[in-house]
Amino acid sequence: MRFTYQLCESMGSLETPRIALRDIAEACGINGNNAEAIRKNAYKVISRVMEKNLVSKIESKDGRNGWVRFSLSRAVYHALFNLSKMVGPLSPDLSKHRTERRTNVGPEGGGVNYINNTPTPGDLSDDEKIMSKAHNFDIERLAQFGFTYNHLVKILRSGKFKDEELLQESLDHIAYHLITKGTKGLNTPHVFIEKTLIRDGFYRVPGFMGFQAQAQDQYIEYMAEKRAREEEQAGRVLTMMSEGEMESLNQEAEERLGPPKSEIERKSRKMMIEIERKKIVLEKIKRGIDLK
Repeated sequence: MRFTYQLCESMGSLETPRIALRDIAEACGINGNNAEAIRKNAYKVISRVMEKNLVSKIESKDGRNGWVRFSLSRAVYHALFNLSKMVGPLSPDLSKHRTERRTNVGPEGGGVNYINNTPTPGDLSDDEKIMSKAHNFDIERLAQFGFTYNHLVKILRSGKFKDEELLQESLDHIAYHLITKGTKGLNTPHVFIEKTLIRDGFYRVPGFMGFQAQAQDQYIEYMAEKRAREEEQAGRVLTMMSEGEMESLNQEAEERLGPPKSEIERKSRKMMIEIERKKIVLEKIKRGIDLK
């Protein structure tokens, strides 16, 4: 998958050029002189990544000089981009292999395998460099408003943003604004995003809360509500218990607390037992134990 991502990145696209089946096999460490065995192994690799929905096949050619073209979803591309930042670029050996095997796919294979058509980073045109750079940004939250990487490329071409962090921050702010305030009066939100950022060079929203902070707040609120529901349920269970059940529960709470270790603990023993009693009931509710 890193191999496929590297090809997409160098093309500035979510689609690969034609990749020879032998090259797929070699990228996975499958070597040998038996062309048929190599071809079958390459197809096994292709089937495995397609079954996991990591790639989609655009077109292919079977046979001795077979090849295939893939496309990646943006989610997979971003995941592989993050992985490449952690583990580094394509290995030197594979990079060397890419430059040496320039003529191994002849006319029968289409004559346009990835070697012949994939420029090295130093050979990328300005447009390809900008497109490749665009995929470094997270625009997932803006996609619902029709904003695409093509719009982002126009913003990058404007030269308004010299700092990538400033642009990402502006994208996050404008997404927050559209999500929280809505798009009333905006027939084409993606045009609003593009023109606003090109015009102003930045975008800030008063009271902006990052999406990670929003998610954290929502989680805390959810857990607080869940805890309140559980405690309310525990309270109902306690009021419905018979004297015998309550005595048994008090005994369990006493055992868990152990003997008082100080005068303060002795004086607050009743309150501590009540708290421990509720804890025991909550634990049983969470474990799904029937309390009648």
